[in-house]
Amino acid sequence: MTITHKFGTTTVPAAPQRVLSLGYTDHDPLLALGIVPVGVIQWIPEWKRGVGPWAEPLLKGTTPALFGYELDFDKAASLEPDLILNIGFDPDQKTYDRLSAIAPTIAPPAGVKPYGVAWEQMTDLVATAVGRKADGQRLIADTKARVAEAAAAHPGFAGKTFSIAGTYQGQISYYQKTDIRNQLMRSLGFEDTPFVAQQDPEDFFASLSPEQATSLDADLMIFFGEAGTTQASVLKAYPTLATLPVVADGRMLFMTDSKTTMAFSASSVLSIPIALEAVVPAAAKVL
Repeated sequence: MTITHKFGTTTVPAAPQRVLSLGYTDHDPLLALGIVPVGVIQWIPEWKRGVGPWAEPLLKGTTPALFGYELDFDKAASLEPDLILNIGFDPDQKTYDRLSAIAPTIAPPAGVKPYGVAWEQMTDLVATAVGRKADGQRLIADTKARVAEAAAAHPGFAGKTFSIAGTYQGQISYYQKTDIRNQLMRSLGFEDTPFVAQQDPEDFFASLSPEQATSLDADLMIFFGEAGTTQASVLKAYPTLATLPVVADGRMLFMTDSKTTMAFSASSVLSIPIALEAVVPAAAKVL
């Protein structure tokens, strides 16, 4: 199988038996296909087995080798993979070359912003690389049906604007239109705010000074709070937020539960059902 990506093409000569997953969410479609990776990036330190709670049962009692953001190439080579997935990542040419020297490596598609590979494309790339394209298409169809069902059940979402925000290093941050979180919201019928829609981002998120927070006003705001924080404590620390109509009118969904926020952030065939269960009813209630 030959796959085209941002660094050219990669040929996978046979159905791989030892797959190393070095993208943040690459392992989810892999596990959904019934393939347990030999190693994964440990995205969240609390995930002791390297994957989200929605994926843990599919590990079949094993714990893959764990990697950090700074990839350990010697460790990767020691696992003797016959395929490396590096799709949900932002590799440079040097990283790709070093991984390719170990095993056939699948990088992100050309023209996609960092960490902006849509879950459908991610699933198709992974399934194709392991020789199970038809199974991948079934996973995509099933997940699309879930999203479409949620959208059809809530026609009031159509045309409503949204923003997704949080805090980072003392500033208010927001997710760009290319980010997979925003992609999921748009599939439910929502639209990016004019401010977010007009951006031409080079990254998946950006920060604003507190005074600029008004740019994020929308019909619905999803706000990721750190564990142990409350909406009241965040509004006290960032009083400009409290002046936004979306906040003053009670249309801000303040989320701190890690399973929910990370399921939303992963936006994979395994995590999307959990994200929908959390976000859709709450959004319908406040709207």
